[in-house]
Amino acid sequence: MLDEKGKPLCTVWPRKAVEPKAAADQAKEGLKYTDLEETTILAAVRFPETWIDYRKQKTKPGVYTLRLAIQPMDGDHMGTAPYNEFCLLCAADKDTKPDIMEAMALHELSAKSGGRKHPSIMLLFPNPKPGDAPKVEAKPNDTWVLNFGVPVTAGGQKAALGVGLVVHGVTMAE
Repeated sequence: MLDEKGKPLCTVWPRKAVEPKAAADQAKEGLKYTDLEETTILAAVRFPETWIDYRKQKTKPGVYTLRLAIQPMDGDHMGTAPYNEFCLLCAADKDTKPDIMEAMALHELSAKSGGRKHPSIMLLFPNPKPGDAPKVEAKPNDTWVLNFGVPVTAGGQKAALGVGLVVHGVTMAE
């Protein structure tokens, strides 16, 4: 993915497949992020230069896993984003097992990877009908969303989970 000046912003590698906790009929209707276990790895990303996450935090160049996280429903997080699903970035050299982990362990690993108290985050937009090829979509407030699909099999039914990953853009909340 290139920025507005044609420089590489990031490279994203989607998972080859993920296992949902959904039935075949749900797969036919379209899968949602909540059909996966929280902390599932959805992709990996490489930033060639310092990148600014959705929370306006600097992220060092490098390779990171992107794990599904649900934003806590507490007073600190209300109104900070249009959706409550995110990917938390974990340094690939620290996130060496693809297994599901406790949500708190994910938050700690992501925060440690960024050298901060708060995890590094990428907001997820809904992508109910993923296309055959990745596509960048412009959203309000100078936000760019990379839409892609990750193959899944639910109850013997093959489908794709649509992922809408914010690769450029920050929260409007202060």
